[in-house]
Amino acid sequence: MDKVSIILRRSPYGTVNAGEAIRHLLGAESNNFKGYLFLVDDGVYTGKKGQSTEGTEWINLAESFSMISPEEELSPEVYAEEESAKKRGLTGDDLVEGIKITNMKFIAKTISESKGFLIF
Repeated sequence: MDKVSIILRRSPYGTVNAGEAIRHLLGAESNNFKGYLFLVDDGVYTGKKGQSTEGTEWINLAESFSMISPEEELSPEVYAEEESAKKRGLTGDDLVEGIKITNMKFIAKTISESKGFLIF
């Protein structure tokens, strides 16, 4: 199965980038690609537990990750880059269940093995 890697560098709200990254991730999985989403820089906030968009026009993107698990039909892998998370005061405990912490070496290796690559 071919891989598609997506890097999300922007915060989850204020632009459509985070929503589009998740949409492309799920679209890749739906079309028989193995999808990888890497949350880097302010993108790590997308995976933060306990987000509230109440009173705004934005959809809570962290809830999108609830449909991503090995038990579900779509099972892309989602990673938060460790230095980005650390700089923003986030640990694995702060992230939605299923999001793993990884390093740039793993991200670079996965991207090099991917047939497609997108940055948001």
